[in-house]
Amino acid sequence: MDDYTEASDFVSIDRRGESISEDETGFTSSHSTEGASYEDEREGIVSPVAGLLDSAKEGLGALGTFAESTLGQGAEQPKSKSKEEEGVASKADNKAISKAASKAESKAGSKAGSKSDGKADAKEESKTDIKGVDTDESETSSKRIPSTSSRASARVSAATTSTLDDFMKKMKAFEVKNVEHQLKVQVTENGNVEKLELQELAYIPKPNTPADIVIKVDCSTITLQDCMIRRGKWYEMQSLPFVPGSDFVGTVAYMGKDAGRYSTFKIGDKVAACVPSGSNAKYIVVPYYNIIRVPPGADSVVALCLLSNYVPAREALDLARKLNTPFTGANVLVIGGNGPSGLATIELALLEGANVFATADERHHEYLSNLGATCFPIDPNKWLPTLQGKMDVVLDSVCLDGFESSSLALNSAGTLVCTGMSAVYTQGQIRAGFLRDVRDYKATYCKMRAKYVIKNSVYYDRMERYNTAPNEYAQHFRYLCHLASKDSIKPMVSSRSPLNLVAATQRCIEHGDTSYGVCVCTPWATKAEQDPEMVAAAASATKEEHDSMEAVTSTSD
Repeated sequence: MDDYTEASDFVSIDRRGESISEDETGFTSSHSTEGASYEDEREGIVSPVAGLLDSAKEGLGALGTFAESTLGQGAEQPKSKSKEEEGVASKADNKAISKAASKAESKAGSKAGSKSDGKADAKEESKTDIKGVDTDESETSSKRIPSTSSRASARVSAATTSTLDDFMKKMKAFEVKNVEHQLKVQVTENGNVEKLELQELAYIPKPNTPADIVIKVDCSTITLQDCMIRRGKWYEMQSLPFVPGSDFVGTVAYMGKDAGRYSTFKIGDKVAACVPSGSNAKYIVVPYYNIIRVPPGADSVVALCLLSNYVPAREALDLARKLNTPFTGANVLVIGGNGPSGLATIELALLEGANVFATADERHHEYLSNLGATCFPIDPNKWLPTLQGKMDVVLDSVCLDGFESSSLALNSAGTLVCTGMSAVYTQGQIRAGFLRDVRDYKATYCKMRAKYVIKNSVYYDRMERYNTAPNEYAQHFRYLCHLASKDSIKPMVSSRSPLNLVAATQRCIEHGDTSYGVCVCTPWATKAEQDPEMVAAAASATKEEHDSMEAVTSTSD
């Protein structure tokens, strides 16, 4: 039996998404903690120079003033017309009405010789035309000369349908010519899921530098972060073109000269790494000093789940730990407990004997309660009156209100660990004055508040931690692999997808149409191993997206 608990190859029920909001494209994105990047650091390790801290606080004050005056108020309302402008407009309207009346009287005078019945009929017909009630002439005119908005809507609808249909057909029909060659998912243009490309190269990658190692990827992650970076709406963007996938487990295939000379790795070793992007491919090239070894006998998928979610959860808890003691009896609040990182945090905190509280949409409460957590709605106004001032530890990867409610939930000796800001980007555009979208400004503001303003708060950046303290990250990884081998923890897998279904999985993540756990990409899976249920779910999500686009287009018209 495998060392992990797999929910299903693919489950099409909505469990991981929170609230779904529409952005400026008209498509929906799942408000979820899944895939949230970790951009924090230890409390106290802020700046080696005290003067730099003072400068940062001053700059933050100016930034806070801007945020409060713009982010809170939103776009300015159009100014009301002055009395003089209203008077001019009124005169213009009266002039137009008089002109129309004169024309009507002139027309009536030219028909003075007509019969009375003819006058009545003409009058009745005139009334009908003015009211716009289904006259033959108006119908013919409408069909002959459609409005600009109707024509624009038709063009957008037709283009959307054609693009999505063609994309789905290409995804289903893609066939690999050489199984051993490089195959990767690539994004060359920011946008919706049809911007993903599946590219096969006629070679196997080689080390780019003497320190590089070429790794044959066994499995990698598919996350909300990948979806948001593909859309171009995230606080840790990647330059185009980029390959999605931020964590992977694989086998050493080729080694550069320095990698073979200065490292202990050898060809055939099972290794893992956290990277900003690039792992949704058959091969990936990584420097040897950014790779950690996977313990012998560890399952690749289990190791991937531990690497991507359990190690960050463990390190986040350690940042709030007092005197290296366990959390036995401590009150721990997890904001957004239904995502993969939230589930990992809940499981590890319960393992140490903590009293765990979690916020999530009500449809997740039964599942989280069965795990042992006390559940509250995601809205801070519904849980803060009960939990305010009572929490020893709060872990927030959502940032619904700039971490304000999370900080208020702490007791006098409590610690807030900020691990992400998914809500800043998944809730749609934030308009402020003449600025169309200020989500990047808000993310910067929230990050600065967590680092320098909020008392007893720590900002955790997973990639920074992995790069600056790789040995500590590797030690936590080995320890968690040991716990998994003893069934003390059981990482959950939401789905397994070959490369030509990465796009389908991303659509399911955006629509919240995945089960609990980690979405895994298995790049070496063959066509026969594809799950037909996932293809059907992707087609359903595409149809819903198209319908959403039509509705938004009609509304804007």
